[in-house]
Amino acid sequence: MKKSIALIFILTATLSSLLLFHEKILQSYAKLFVVSNATKGADIILILAGRPQDRVLKAIEAYKQGYGKKICYTDPAKYLSELKYPEIFLSQQEIIKKTAMKENVKVYKIPSLREKGATSTFDEAYDTAAYAKKHSVKHIILVTSAFHSRRALYAFKKIFEKEGVKAKIEVYLTKEDLNRVKGWWRREIDLSSLVTEPFKMIIYFLRASNLKFVKER
Repeated sequence: MKKSIALIFILTATLSSLLLFHEKILQSYAKLFVVSNATKGADIILILAGRPQDRVLKAIEAYKQGYGKKICYTDPAKYLSELKYPEIFLSQQEIIKKTAMKENVKVYKIPSLREKGATSTFDEAYDTAAYAKKHSVKHIILVTSAFHSRRALYAFKKIFEKEGVKAKIEVYLTKEDLNRVKGWWRREIDLSSLVTEPFKMIIYFLRASNLKFVKER
């Protein structure tokens, strides 16, 4: 009887704590996947593939604040050709170039080592490592989404070390990005990202190349 009462007390206390502090717990979980450590004076500010309409503006913001000397973007695989009416959509590269033109800023493409373009952050890291070797790039700032930032940084550092390229690699996030940890569980897109992110991190720790079933955001 005493054991049952003790167990009920422990369960009640645990549930009460979760109810009282669930927001802080969930925010702490999200912060595990977020890194923002950019310092000014980078050789390039690099826009990673995915959500170009957001990332190009973030890169331009960083550029105008003096975080980098120029803005570059990766060369992702072209998926529009697979659509029924590809002509009614803009590619990621077109969105980046048109937005930069509106902002009166020049952007430069980092060519892919693959004929069809990069399909993952690992691919983008290999492409950038080759570019860094050729152009003596020593400082890179990545622009990506908040909850992909730590994995992207890890992937780039891992591949650069593997390829023998010495460069400082950092991540630029806006205040809006950092604020996404608040209430992320109420937004479907963030919920989807953070539920799968731990599994993607494990895959990235174990590998140094792309897996087709890991979809980048």
